[in-house]
Amino acid sequence: VLSQAKWRSMGGGHLMARADYDVERVVEVLKPFGARQPHLKLILEPGSAFAWQTGCLESTVMDVVEHPVQNGNSRCAVYLLMSDCLEMPYHLIVRGAHVASEHRRGAHSYRADGNSCLGGDLVGNWKFDHPLEIGERLIFET
Repeated sequence: VLSQAKWRSMGGGHLMARADYDVERVVEVLKPFGARQPHLKLILEPGSAFAWQTGCLESTVMDVVEHPVQNGNSRCAVYLLMSDCLEMPYHLIVRGAHVASEHRRGAHSYRADGNSCLGGDLVGNWKFDHPLEIGERLIFET
C-alpha cells in the first residue's frame, strides 16, 4: 500500500511552536522511515501549534461543590472549547493557581470542571492561594 501512496501523515498534535520541541529528535526518528520510503512525502500535522499561546479563555466560577473533592464549576464547556484537555495529555495553566495532583492536594485545591452534562467535562486540578468564590473569574491560558 505504501508503494502506491504519494504522501504519509505522521500524525497530529506536534506542538512545534514550543521552545523545547526537539526538532532534531523528530528528524532523527523520521529519517530511517524516509530512507525506506523515498517516494513518500512525509507530513507532520502541527495540531494546536498554530493556536498555542495565542490567547486565553476567561470563565466564571458558577458554583463550588464538594463531592468527593471540591469542584469549581465554571461557565465553559471544556469538551467544546478546550478538547485537547480531554483528548490529549495537555494541561492548561490557570492564572493565579498551581497544578495540584490527585494525591498532592491541600487547602484551596479545586477540580475545575465545565457546565455541560458530559461526565468527563473536567479541566484539571489546581491549588489557589485563596478559597474560590462564586462569580470569581478564572483565566485559562491556551
